[in-house]
Amino acid sequence: MSKNVKINAVENTTKLLEIVSREGRIGVSEVAEKADMPNSTAHDYLRSLDETGYLISNSDGYALSTRLLEHGARRRLDMEIYRTAKPQIKKLAQETGEHASLVIEESGMGILLATMMGDDAVEVVTHDGTRTPLHATAPGRTILANLSPERVEEILERHGLLQVTKNTITDREKLMSELETVRDQGYAFEKGEIMDGMRGVGAPIIRRDTEEVLGAVSVYGPTSRTRNKEFQEAVPELLIEAANVIELNMTSR
Repeated sequence: MSKNVKINAVENTTKLLEIVSREGRIGVSEVAEKADMPNSTAHDYLRSLDETGYLISNSDGYALSTRLLEHGARRRLDMEIYRTAKPQIKKLAQETGEHASLVIEESGMGILLATMMGDDAVEVVTHDGTRTPLHATAPGRTILANLSPERVEEILERHGLLQVTKNTITDREKLMSELETVRDQGYAFEKGEIMDGMRGVGAPIIRRDTEEVLGAVSVYGPTSRTRNKEFQEAVPELLIEAANVIELNMTSR
């Protein structure tokens, strides 16, 4: 088998997994149409993924199995940043009553590695493992603000400035100005740029001995509760304190 055939097989497999993930449950012909491939080819891939345990099937079509969750959960437990930050994420959720999260950068995207809900948190459609554009979130911008200019350019060239909501920053000059502000103040605000009706604050986690950007902590809540002065003054301080504790614990290990 040639190298190109092997690469195409990997690309087709990941494409089909992404389609099934996005649709929830889907039939062969629908997958084939969305993947722009013959029905027979789509069927062969789907059947192989079913046989290897990555998909499950019934009369209604194919859906993801929990096999990928197994791999992701194992990987997350192996990550020092997750183990170190988890207690602080829990504490932030308890202190604020809102959604508290740990976000890392992976392949130029923000990955929601852990999230916990406080007593007053509203239900939102998000889950651990969610990928978001870095420029569109408070934790993502704190990560971008502390990366090298060269790395920031790489990320923007690869992913662009996708408009997620009407409030998302899509102008490069405006984003660069915002990143400068974030560097100066040590945290970032986000006003409904990733999800309508939700606002957030993020602070970076930077390993003190190497200056490596490890990720960011954040707190999100509904606009009605997060636009007040108390939230905007108190939560950044809580986030910076939590990030400092994580940084110290990471450095001392």
